Amino acid sequence: MAVAIVNSTLYASSGLFYDWTDAVNDSLYQFEKNTIALYQLGCLADDDWDGDGDGGWDCFSACQNATKLWNSTYSGYTLHNCMVYPIVAQMWNDGNLTAEGIDIAKYYGIRNDTDTPMYTGSPGIQDCFNDYCVRFESEDEWCKSPNGTYDIGENWWQLDFPTNMCDGLDAQINGDVMGIGVAISLLMQVAILTLSWLLFHCTRDWIKYLTWPCFRRKDSITPERLQAALKNSKPSKALVEWEGLAEFQDTQVWLMIAVQIACLVALKRPEAFEAESWQQYRNNVGVIYDLAFGGCLPVLLTLVLLRQANQSDWLVLLTTACSVSLAAAAWMITWQSSFRGFEPAAIEHKGPATCGQLKPTALCFPNDWFAKSSVVGSYKGLAVLIFCWVLLLYLIIENFRVFKQRPGRENRTWKRNILEVHKSWIAHTSRARSFGLESQSSIVRRTSQLAYSNQFWHALSKFILLAAEVALLALTLRMLKDYSNVFDNENFVVLDKKSWSLGQVIAVTAFVPPVVRFIWYCIFGKKEEDGREDRSPEYNRASRSDSDPKMNNSPEITEFPEHPGGDISYRA
Repeated sequence: MAVAIVNSTLYASSGLFYDWTDAVNDSLYQFEKNTIALYQLGCLADDDWDGDGDGGWDCFSACQNATKLWNSTYSGYTLHNCMVYPIVAQMWNDGNLTAEGIDIAKYYGIRNDTDTPMYTGSPGIQDCFNDYCVRFESEDEWCKSPNGTYDIGENWWQLDFPTNMCDGLDAQINGDVMGIGVAISLLMQVAILTLSWLLFHCTRDWIKYLTWPCFRRKDSITPERLQAALKNSKPSKALVEWEGLAEFQDTQVWLMIAVQIACLVALKRPEAFEAESWQQYRNNVGVIYDLAFGGCLPVLLTLVLLRQANQSDWLVLLTTACSVSLAAAAWMITWQSSFRGFEPAAIEHKGPATCGQLKPTALCFPNDWFAKSSVVGSYKGLAVLIFCWVLLLYLIIENFRVFKQRPGRENRTWKRNILEVHKSWIAHTSRARSFGLESQSSIVRRTSQLAYSNQFWHALSKFILLAAEVALLALTLRMLKDYSNVFDNENFVVLDKKSWSLGQVIAVTAFVPPVVRFIWYCIFGKKEEDGREDRSPEYNRASRSDSDPKMNNSPEITEFPEHPGGDISYRA
């Protein structure tokens, strides 16, 4: 890579990310403005490791110090400045720097001295490459490149560097956190959830609304009858009445709890990632972002479906809340980790001493990778997390029935939640105002208005619930897109598709039992407690004919006996 720069301006940058996608920072050269950048976080003095620059900068010393160059918190920025050092020094000596550029060069500790080794190149970088590729006999492809040297020419400010150094980087994610089996399991989970959501609503109410324009009033088959037939079908029963959806919820909740615990353990023990580069470490951290939402979004959507099917009990609520809590904890810890700089302690030290005991590729990390690969890692992810918690809190409050019904002859003995109490209070106040302030003729009109109001609020509540379901499903599908951004990267290897272990096999087969049982029930049905298979109401009515002697042995009851207390009324 050869670049000529004449009459250039040197400026300082406070950028937060080091970009080494092509082994040279993209902001190193700006041809339109003829500028060269120096990072503020690079070449910091010994007594100023907080990054504020109070202790000053000394690139001359830092570029010859293997620890500062390769194995410190801001090594990426220091390495960038050391790559620029010879170019700036030669431009200064040839009079091609502006007055402001000379002041910046002095401020960063760059010297205009042709006798120093830093004038023609950076020995700290070259010694590291030589030791790693020659003495360690590394098999990395970039070590075999003919451009694997660092040299600065006299007339052309030339930066010959192994540009393929970070291409094909082995940055695989730890299999305990996200292996090929967990990835396939996640795809299965989202696919099953999406199909279950469609089947649930199509057999409950959607078909009636979609087919309503196609039927006439006098047709024998009405939309209501068609919807009732679908609701009574085997797939619908297998999903709801025969607890196929509840079993799927149990499976995914416990699997997500196990995955979140593994993520929390890995976050507390960075060495568990077994990362050999900063890119590999960030790959693990970035995937945990998406795994955290895997423990929130799918389980909450299934919980909402169970709530509509009247199969949501306290056990389901508590296990779901546990999964969401662990996922939120993993997300928050990961969010804090994403703002940290380079942490050498998190990287395995398998390099020569001239590289600070690290591999040269330890600093391969593009600056825009994290923003592109994990949208849920930004403040948008925090908003999604708050939405999940609000929805879960509503579902929990709805099951908190601690308020007794007011005593009365027509009342049952069941309890209500705070939402029902508030709704009852509003309705009671409206009725009292109607009967107290209006005439008898207007009471009928007011009653019809109240009935219309109840229908409106009922329809609005169903719409809000459907909107929440659509939002959860859309965010779940968006989560899969984040996974694809991580796994389908051309610059480095993230996922080994051939690395199968016992844990990966278990993750894939976790969803097999509920799927097999659901398919079995859809084909053969489910036997009742008395051993007979479930039959449709039409079959039961047809089997009980008048010719059956067993059905005609009991005497026919023509009237009900009178109750001693008088009239019997149903207690609603």
